[in-house]
Amino acid sequence: MTSMLSKITSGLIRILCLIFIVGIIGTASLGFITDGKKFAILMIIGFAVFLGLFLLAAEKLSDFRHKWFWLCLIGLGLILRVAYAFTTNVEVLSDQLTCLDAAQMVAKGDYSWAESDPYFVRWAYQIPFVLYEGLILKLFGTIRALYVCNGIFSILTCLLIYLIAKEMFGSKTALITTAVFSCFPVFIFSISRLYNQIISGVFLLLAIYFFVKICKGSMFKEPRKGFLKVLLFSAVTGLFLGISNLFRTEAIIAVLAVECWFIYFFIVNAKKKMLGVMILRSLLCMAAVYACYKVVSVSTDAAVKLSGVSQYGIRNGCVYWFIVCGLDRETYGAYSRNYKYIVLEEPAQQRETFKKILKEFFGAGIPNLGKFFALKEAKMWGQFNECTAFNESWNVPKGVVLAFDAVNHGFYLLVTLLAAFSLRKKRFEPATAFLFIMFLGFSLSFMIKEISPRYRYTTIMLLMLLAANTIDYLSEKKPITSKISSWRGNHG
Repeated sequence: MTSMLSKITSGLIRILCLIFIVGIIGTASLGFITDGKKFAILMIIGFAVFLGLFLLAAEKLSDFRHKWFWLCLIGLGLILRVAYAFTTNVEVLSDQLTCLDAAQMVAKGDYSWAESDPYFVRWAYQIPFVLYEGLILKLFGTIRALYVCNGIFSILTCLLIYLIAKEMFGSKTALITTAVFSCFPVFIFSISRLYNQIISGVFLLLAIYFFVKICKGSMFKEPRKGFLKVLLFSAVTGLFLGISNLFRTEAIIAVLAVECWFIYFFIVNAKKKMLGVMILRSLLCMAAVYACYKVVSVSTDAAVKLSGVSQYGIRNGCVYWFIVCGLDRETYGAYSRNYKYIVLEEPAQQRETFKKILKEFFGAGIPNLGKFFALKEAKMWGQFNECTAFNESWNVPKGVVLAFDAVNHGFYLLVTLLAAFSLRKKRFEPATAFLFIMFLGFSLSFMIKEISPRYRYTTIMLLMLLAANTIDYLSEKKPITSKISSWRGNHG
């Protein structure tokens, strides 16, 4: 019975993940149809470029010494990003402009915006991010410093991708994965945008790094002293998830993924003789993660109130807004003003309005719902114009921007295809299962909440780590690179 339940649970996770991955591949391939022949050709080139990088890395990087790789990655990567930060000239718009204006007031010692601006009264959870920006502006006195910090966080993202991949698959696979990830254009160009995902993503990866250490161990077979280490890693995971959530309030999805993994791991490894110990240890680890996550949130909320910055702490004054936007049929889940009135209502009235909107939405019938979610997925993953910041910065020809967007497109397809192969039963290890559970959590959230191409930031990092699983398999077998080497030998 336990074995059957284990197979059903594992199989269900893999099937659900496969559905979303096929959806991403399918909608991302719309570039062939929607963006014209030129974009299709460039996308194929982009796909080929990154495939070539994978193959080249698989054949050559293993011979490099680690110290030289680190010097190249940190040195060249940081120089490239800092140079871009000092030359970019992108107009700050929308929410980022609101937060930047408030940060400039913070730099001058003025915190009145926190209680006078309706935006921050309603969505006070943005206050930690504004305080961070205000601190940087106060220390360096220029917005360029924010871009440079984004560049540093971008490099830290690359380093954490390496550390996580190394923990899961070894240094060779980690080198290949990081080398390719560091070349991904959108993760370079995004530093000219004042996105909170850039900072939040670093702390999320730190949480993943420590949790992967738990996944790679044997939580239920560890002696008491060994289990204390597992419990400590659980607490550290919760701590970093809490910090990540201060900058972008989506870490709760990662928290739920962690808790679901403990349940999954318990089901897969359940044994009658150790049932009591397994239940107790699972509950202790789950409690440690959530408690530390919550401590960060509660303590920051209290600090904001006690310091006099805002009487509202870091609350979310309208939790329904992002969901009603995500269910808007006119925009297919993108930002919409159609339901702006819900923001102005009192909490009790918000709940009633939310129930009414849900009832109308799900009463549309299964065919209409299926069409809506399919088109929403296409809107989320079928748009690839993230490199427009490059054009805004230097006003380069449209063809160059199109080429960079096509390379991004090719990257998305390649990484997602590689991640799909990680669903194979033989490769579905505990750490891989955890990453897929988290991927599933973010994918499901995109089905109901507001969407934007920039929200793919976290998901792409997860897909890159999952792609490392397949890279590890290919680097062991080396079926393609061996043929290339053999062909060179015969035709050299």
